[in-house]
Amino acid sequence: MHTRRLLRIAALLAATGSGCAASEDAAGALGSGGVEAPQRDAEPRTLADAAGGSAGAGGQATAGGSEITADLGPAGGAASDAAVATDAGLTDAAPTPDAAGPEIDASAPPGPCGAEVPVIDLNAAGGAFDGDLAAAPHAGFAGLCGGAAGGEFVFSYTIDHPIERLSFSTEHPETRAPAVLYLRRPGCEPADELACDRGTADHPGRRLVLDAPTPGEVLVFVDTGAREGPGQFRLTAEVQEIPQCRDTLDNDADGRVDAADPGCAEANDADEADPAAAPACSDGQDNDADGLIDHPRDPDCVFAGGDREAPLCPEGTNVLQVAPGQDVVALPDVQGNGGASASCDPLPGPENVLVVNLDEPSHVTVEVLENGAPWATAVSMRSACADAGTELACLASRGPGRLRREFVPAGALYIFVEDGFVAPAGPREAHITVESAITECNDGQDNDFDAVIDLDDDGCEGGSDDLEGNAPGPVDCNDAADNDADGLVDWPDDPGCAARGDPREGGCTGNPLWQPVQCSITSWVWSSDRAFGDLQSAAANHVLWSGCNHDGQNPQGLCSLDGTGWVSVDTFPMVGCDASWWHIGGEFTGGCGGHDGDTVRHLALTEDQCWDYR
Repeated sequence: MHTRRLLRIAALLAATGSGCAASEDAAGALGSGGVEAPQRDAEPRTLADAAGGSAGAGGQATAGGSEITADLGPAGGAASDAAVATDAGLTDAAPTPDAAGPEIDASAPPGPCGAEVPVIDLNAAGGAFDGDLAAAPHAGFAGLCGGAAGGEFVFSYTIDHPIERLSFSTEHPETRAPAVLYLRRPGCEPADELACDRGTADHPGRRLVLDAPTPGEVLVFVDTGAREGPGQFRLTAEVQEIPQCRDTLDNDADGRVDAADPGCAEANDADEADPAAAPACSDGQDNDADGLIDHPRDPDCVFAGGDREAPLCPEGTNVLQVAPGQDVVALPDVQGNGGASASCDPLPGPENVLVVNLDEPSHVTVEVLENGAPWATAVSMRSACADAGTELACLASRGPGRLRREFVPAGALYIFVEDGFVAPAGPREAHITVESAITECNDGQDNDFDAVIDLDDDGCEGGSDDLEGNAPGPVDCNDAADNDADGLVDWPDDPGCAARGDPREGGCTGNPLWQPVQCSITSWVWSSDRAFGDLQSAAANHVLWSGCNHDGQNPQGLCSLDGTGWVSVDTFPMVGCDASWWHIGGEFTGGCGGHDGDTVRHLALTEDQCWDYR
C-alpha cells in the first residue's frame, strides 16, 4: 500500500527581502466575534507584515507522491481544474501565455529573485498558466527534491486576505512530462524553501498545499524533471475560502458575527445569511424551559443558528466543546450520577462529554491522562450524544489505553470520558488526535485522469490508499479468477476485495468476517501456539488472538497493543490455555493459567492477514 506523504504548513510567513517585502501597513486586526467586526468588502487590504519563520518539515525533499498536503478533504471546497484562484476568489482561467515565456523588461525594478530572473505574476494571469519547460526563460534553480536537469518557470502569487487553504497544482492532463514543483519565500534561496515534490513518468503532475497561510507572497517554481526531459505543463492556483461562520467577519452586514449570527448553525457553515424563520437559539424563547434563552445565554446553544435549545447529551453529563485544532482538553471533576455508560464497561458515575466537530472523514485517537500518566477509565465514542445505539468504539476501564476509530464520518463526534468516584491524583486531561482520512482513493476525484475513480481504479488497493496511479498488471481483485475459492470473483462482487487494485481477494477491508481494531491496550494479546511466541510469527501463522474476559483491560477482544489491525467478528473460547497458549508482550510475557473458557478473537496485524476462519 502506498505511504501517505504529509507536510503540515500551518502558516506561510511572508519574508522580507529585496524588492518583495510585505507591506508594513497591516490591514487591521480582524474581529474575534464581536458585533463590530469588519465586513468582507469594507476596504482594500494590504499585505500583513509577517517576519521570521522557518521552512521546517517543508524544506525536506520527498520521495515522490502526488500531493504534499495539510489533510485536504475530498474536493475540500477548492476549485476544480477548470476554475482557478485570483486575489478575490475563483474565476475562469485566463488565456494561455506564450509558451516561450515573458520578455524581460530591462527598465523594470529587480524582482524577488534578481533582475535576470523573470517572475510571472500568477494572480495577474488569472491563477493559471500553460507553458513548455523546453522554452523555460531561466535555468539555474533547483528544488531540494530535484530540478537541476533543466530550466524553470518562476511565479509569484500574493495572498491578500486570510484564507482556509491554498494549493498549487500541475496535476492536469496538460502536464505531459515529469515536472518538479517547489515553493519558496521571496528570498529565492534553498533556505527559503517551503515544500518540494517531483513528478514521475506515470504521474507527472504534483500538488502542494498550504493550510491556513498567512497573507503575503509565495514563489512557485515549475522545474524540469530529470531523465524524461522538459515538456508541457499546466499550473493552477486554487483557493479555499474560510467558511463565513468562522471567518470573524460580518458577511451579511447584520451586526452579528459567526457563532452570534442566526445564519450560522455550526462553524463550517459557508453562509451567514439569516433564515426566514428565527432558529430556536435566536428566537427570543425559552424553548427548553431551563430559564436560559438563546445563544450565548443558553449553554446548549453553541451557535445562534442552532435549531434546538435542549441538551444534545443525556441529563447530568458535562459537555465540553473542543475547538478546531485543539488536541488537549482539561477534564474538570464532575458531580452527579451520570446519564450514560459505555457498552464495554457500564462504569457508574458522572462523565465528561467532549464534542469534536469533524469537517471531513477522519481517524480519531483519544488517550486520557491523570497527573501526566495514562489513566484507566472507560472511554467511548458516539455519533449522536443521547443515542447509545450510535456508539462507534469503546475502551474498558480495566487498564490504561488509547481509543482509536478510523474513518469517522464528518460531523459532530461525542467522546465520553467516565469520571468515576475516586478522587483524582492530579489534573486529568484528554489528548485527541484527528487525522484526515481523505486520500486519492476516496476523494471522489479522477486523480490520474484515466476515467475511473477511487475504488473502481485498479491503482487503488483500498480506500486508504494514497495514489490512484494505474497498477502495473492484474491483481487478485481484477484478474477474473476466484483466488480465495469462495465462489465470488473480483471487485466489487467479492467482499474480500477492498478495491479493484486489492492484491488479495481475502483481505480485511470489506471482509464480513473481520472488523477494525478499536483501541490499544498494554496487555491481553495471545499466541495459541508457543512455537510462535512473537506478534509477527503468530499473526503469519493465524494463531494470534486478542481478549480475555477473565481479567484485564480487553474483555471484548477489540484491542491490540498499538491500536491498529483487525479482529474477527466472531468470538471463540480459549481451549488448552495451560498447555499451549502464550501471553505476548505488553505488561507481561509468559504462560497462561486459568483462562480456559474465556472469550477471545482472532487478531490480524495487517490488511493482507485476514482469512476465512469459518
